Amino acid sequence: MNCGIEESPNTRFNLTFVLSRKLLAVPIRHRNFRVNFSAAIRIGKAAKPFKRMLCGLPTGQLLWRKIWHLISRKNTGNFIFPKMNYIAVRGKGNPNEEGGAYQRAVGVLYAVAYTLKMSYKTDYKINEFFEYVVPPLEGFWWQAGIDGVDYSDKSSFNWISVIRIPDFVTKKDFDWAVKTAAEKKKIDCSSAEFLSIEEGLCVQIMHNGSYDDEPTSVKIMDDFIRSNGYENDMTEKRLHHEIYLSDPRKSSPEKWKTVIRHPIKKA
Repeated sequence: MNCGIEESPNTRFNLTFVLSRKLLAVPIRHRNFRVNFSAAIRIGKAAKPFKRMLCGLPTGQLLWRKIWHLISRKNTGNFIFPKMNYIAVRGKGNPNEEGGAYQRAVGVLYAVAYTLKMSYKTDYKINEFFEYVVPPLEGFWWQAGIDGVDYSDKSSFNWISVIRIPDFVTKKDFDWAVKTAAEKKKIDCSSAEFLSIEEGLCVQIMHNGSYDDEPTSVKIMDDFIRSNGYENDMTEKRLHHEIYLSDPRKSSPEKWKTVIRHPIKKA
């Protein structure tokens, strides 16, 4: 596996594995997190030490008590993300608009996601299905003609709102879920699409606090990548990515946790 990264002490230190069921950078194949972790270990042991690290497994033993230290707000890290499948809805506009396009899109995503999750209770059977927890909401964001993000003009946001789905879900299964969700929920789910994304080399950080305060964390990321010989690689296909680990309806802004992920390349 040639990932295009030169081995160096700095690279070795920063290519650490985020041990979070919600952020696991290996395919969802098993219902149990420990099984997933064991699968990651097996993948890693089959490769050489440096390649093992690129697959997501640190070369040294990682203690469970260090999990949250690795994804704390001041700890950034480089990761290589393989292809993952998502339920996706595309749109444009202010995500905070009451009853707006973004909120309707999120409703469609969860309708389809839970139809897939509960499919085992219906007559429709998905091959190799196992019960699983629906992953958190995620989003890819950009603004036309703007370098970076202008948080003061949310109406100009373009977005792809997504929820990750397990590898065993095929396009056929997805189409069934879209049709079934529309009939059961009495909503139009035709905007949902089956989307595969391979993000490749990225840097990510855990942002704590309001979404409007994200520039502070983004600056930490930018400083990190420059000091390690990388640069941002934002394109039409490689976008600003957020993973929402908190429900803003149930907690105050200062308690919100959001993973921010940016594509990068060697400078």
